[in-house]
Amino acid sequence: MSVYEDSLLAARFDALAPEPLAGNWGEVLGRAGAVPTHPGRLGWFLPRTPRLRLGLALVVLLLLLAGIATATYLSARLVYETPRTTLLPGEDQWSNFVLDSEGGALYAIRAPQANPGRGHASRRPTPGVAQLVRIDDVGGGGSLHASLVLDYADLGFERNGSIASGRLDTAANGDVFFAVGPSRQDGLFVLHRDGSRQRILDGRSLIQHGVFPTGGGVSFKIAVSSPSRVWLWADPWEGDSPQRLFEAIDPNADGDWSDRVLRPIILPDSLPFAKRSRQTPRLSKDWRWFPSWRWQLVAERSLPGDDRSHSVLAAALSHDTGEFRIYRIGDLNDDGDARDAGEVSLVFDRPHGVPGGYPLDLSGVQPMIAPLLVRKEGVAHREIAVAGLTGPDNVSLISDSGAVREIGPALPNSTEWPANGLSVVADTEGHVYAIAATRSKSGLGWVVYRLNPEKQATQP
Repeated sequence: MSVYEDSLLAARFDALAPEPLAGNWGEVLGRAGAVPTHPGRLGWFLPRTPRLRLGLALVVLLLLLAGIATATYLSARLVYETPRTTLLPGEDQWSNFVLDSEGGALYAIRAPQANPGRGHASRRPTPGVAQLVRIDDVGGGGSLHASLVLDYADLGFERNGSIASGRLDTAANGDVFFAVGPSRQDGLFVLHRDGSRQRILDGRSLIQHGVFPTGGGVSFKIAVSSPSRVWLWADPWEGDSPQRLFEAIDPNADGDWSDRVLRPIILPDSLPFAKRSRQTPRLSKDWRWFPSWRWQLVAERSLPGDDRSHSVLAAALSHDTGEFRIYRIGDLNDDGDARDAGEVSLVFDRPHGVPGGYPLDLSGVQPMIAPLLVRKEGVAHREIAVAGLTGPDNVSLISDSGAVREIGPALPNSTEWPANGLSVVADTEGHVYAIAATRSKSGLGWVVYRLNPEKQATQP
């Protein structure tokens, strides 16, 4: 981070710090919302006895301190910054940051910029064969480095553009699941803790068996709710098919996916996904349009007495209006049908739209969600962190009641290609990591910040 950027971030923290309490109690009461701040108008309100005045002052102080504690609930610390890229061949593009099962390391997909090939010398470089990397000890600080875990070239891919979000996730046992898609046909793989890997399925088999009716290819977004259950959101590479939700299941949970079961999940028609062509009846078999809602899947960790292995969170953003919704989708009885009572619920809805220009360009960045567990006095409760909900540079928390509050400072970031805006991940101890794609004179880089809980007892 440059000296300028560092000082800018420090200035934002200074702006969040509580201002000293003034000696003029009219100003104190005014900031608390009790009375106007004009000193000439206080006589009618303030108690006449010193004891009552002191009691009132203490009450106001408690109210102010509660507000201050809420405003400064999280602070940010720079954890890791990728090398800068100027979009020349050989330089890296980053995406898909996820935490490991213990929250101590970050995985990410790193793809070098590659020459577009003979006859296209004037075109900009495109992502080459991707690599899975790991950044250890993100919670401990110090000088961190990204180590290579898997080169996708070892899987036989000569070129891969797996830069879209939602294509990497980890399981509670440490396994890493990832989607990779050469020739517009995604495959789902698992990398086990011992370094062995396995192909679970690919989009071509879905099309061949008629489970996903498309001729243009299929793209996966994934979420791992247990070591033996992976959710897949299937999008058509071209606007020629519906969107579909699947579960890939390891039926005996032995880690060997050769006997995997693939289960399509029927969703209620009320959910905003592309389920039929938007053309005239005469052209009903010809879609010609990309889906109007963009989806993200995220799994929630299970707790004793609170099993979330049979459900997944799904965030949906309307391209046309910016409306943003979060659903919880479950197939609780494993019948392949999520239309049963209690299996789909609307967790959050922002009907007036998230900030941005709409209709949203296909390359636009949607808000990214990350469920987390916050512990208060030994009791865990669930919240959802969202990057880009109230503004493109802000991270917010959504409580169980649906209340929204911003956390941490604004983190300026870029959404212009190949930057991918602000994203967020969280662990089971209430720690939130925000990843911003930032531009400077030295080029484009991805910066990881850790947002640490400072005060918990004063939350409303």
